[in-house]
Amino acid sequence: MAIWIALLALVWLLTARPTPWSLLDFIDDAQVQVIFNEAQSYFTEWYQANYGDEQLINKAGLPTQWSRPPSGWLKLNTDAALDSNNLKMGFGFVLRDSSGEFKAAVQVPYNSLCRPDEAEAMAVREALKWLKSQNILNFIQLECDCIKVINSVPTSSTITYFDLIMQDIRDIARDFCNLSFLFVKRSANMVAHLLAREALFKTDRVDCFSVPFPFVVDALEFDSR
Repeated sequence: MAIWIALLALVWLLTARPTPWSLLDFIDDAQVQVIFNEAQSYFTEWYQANYGDEQLINKAGLPTQWSRPPSGWLKLNTDAALDSNNLKMGFGFVLRDSSGEFKAAVQVPYNSLCRPDEAEAMAVREALKWLKSQNILNFIQLECDCIKVINSVPTSSTITYFDLIMQDIRDIARDFCNLSFLFVKRSANMVAHLLAREALFKTDRVDCFSVPFPFVVDALEFDSR
């Protein structure tokens, strides 16, 4: 599958912008291979950020629907969406309590484009910053559907940009008490996914409290069943 996606990306790169000549006339085989490798690498990172080790996830028996946090805890779900055409990202997060009651939701547009795993990590970082701004610092479960982010929380490295974002997350997390990071399947993270996708169409951050955005009401009701 990755091969076909990479080939489609290659075709788009070569044909998306019309010119009076063929780009293939100016690209040798080595350059084509570089473009192909970059497209395949990007797809691999996107797949790992969204699905991780598929066999491990399936064997783990993870729930396919959102679950309530323990009594007295809050749960914050986060997600990121990417718009490669407009070089934008959107972050979304939603806060609910142990009875499943909606507490708040946030949409954050971001006028830049990062790799998928970096975007997912940035969404978690933005979510933690928002929690701090609301003085919500205790008994928090943070769920993310990027297994790489969750697995990287305990580790420490500053080699890549992703590592630097994760270090920011660890630094911010020190200000919390009883904060846990959990991996969740995409199907159990749909409200955050919808928020992130809609954030792509915003120009500024949008917060809502008590009453949810209309476009996530159905997903919230489904989760509360």
